[in-house]
Amino acid sequence: MPLPPKKDQTITLEAASKLTANFRRQSQADAVIAAGFWKETVQKILDQTGCVALRVYYGLNPDGSPAPVLVGVNEKGDDLTTGILGDENYPCPPFCAAPNPLNS
Repeated sequence: MPLPPKKDQTITLEAASKLTANFRRQSQADAVIAAGFWKETVQKILDQTGCVALRVYYGLNPDGSPAPVLVGVNEKGDDLTTGILGDENYPCPPFCAAPNPLNS
């Protein structure tokens, strides 16, 4: 399926805070609430020939913890599955930022 028209996908901190608070409210107290990726991993995916976007698939590790999978997307909206994929995230917790509106 082709990609939708480009639009501004940024949101305010207030809106983002509401979304993350909704997630934390429905999650277990010890749930993973975020996944971090080093810039180099994301950049490798974005720098692939033909990559115009990034898609995140929601996966699960064998232990039930979240496993977001990053993949580049071409202009047709197809995943670049033969290219570089990202997983190996650093989860929060334990790798969390200081308390802020997105995590507290």
